[in-house]
Amino acid sequence: RSTLFPYTTLFRSLADTSDTVNHTPSTAVCVGDYAYYVRWSETANHFELVKRNIPTGAVDARTPVPELASGGFYNVPVAYGDGKVFVPFRTGVLQMVAAYSASDLSLAYKSTAANSIGGADPSTTHLTYVESGGGKYLLTGTYNGRYGCLNAADGTRLWQVQSARFYNQVPVIVGDVCLFADTGTSVNPETGSGQGSTVRAVRLATGALLGSVTVDDDCRCMSAMALYDGRLYVPCSLQNSTYTPQAVKVFSYAVAVSGDSATFSDGKVWSYAGGGDSPIGTQSAAVVVDGRLYLGGGGAICQRSEERRVGKECRS
Repeated sequence: RSTLFPYTTLFRSLADTSDTVNHTPSTAVCVGDYAYYVRWSETANHFELVKRNIPTGAVDARTPVPELASGGFYNVPVAYGDGKVFVPFRTGVLQMVAAYSASDLSLAYKSTAANSIGGADPSTTHLTYVESGGGKYLLTGTYNGRYGCLNAADGTRLWQVQSARFYNQVPVIVGDVCLFADTGTSVNPETGSGQGSTVRAVRLATGALLGSVTVDDDCRCMSAMALYDGRLYVPCSLQNSTYTPQAVKVFSYAVAVSGDSATFSDGKVWSYAGGGDSPIGTQSAAVVVDGRLYLGGGGAICQRSEERRVGKECRS
């Protein structure tokens, strides 16, 4: 709703604040004329939550987030909902969430250690706000293999799930059902392979498992899935024993929920190894537009230094 210039000003201001990987400013959450994001303050020597006016570029409010120690998170995710801005923080091996008023960034609450999502490495991978059936939820994954859900009203933990490896994506919500994928198991040195990603369907309010499906060995979902016309699309990188991407694979399943059961049927797979002298992987979110699935590829972690875009018909 604005011209290019204010957005250019905003993005430049974000880029100028980064000096290390863990000090990289978060992706901004834009609500109306305002952008909310976490950045590292060189002058104050701590992280701060910022509310910036998009049309003017002015900072309308800011507040320190001391719980984000100097190491912080990589690309601290923030979320917005119910008039609040949510910021994850950690203390030791415990991951929690702080909620701030979107109007003036005053603190609304901090979740407690008893309601944390913890483990050996609680680095958060995303934070998603969801409203469903009168409930308000915060969903987040961690690098230690835990995926959890908090009550967005007060930070109370509702449930968490443990997997073999980390969660690195936002969920897919269908009514009161939450679908999310882990990244599969670690490579077995004896076999040279590991189990592929497992997609779980759980009841959003309780975490009760309704069903699951596991993709092919060594195929790891590290991005957002997409749901279109009753089918779930799971973008994966096929990786070898050293986790080097070999190809992009998109698995799709017809998803049906009946009572306390979710089924994944009619499985199909589409593969793309790319051209050139090196294979390609992906950490891109899958996006469906007008019946076609779009997926980005490339980047240092995905082998190719250049970007690749692929389109796939979603009707078959």
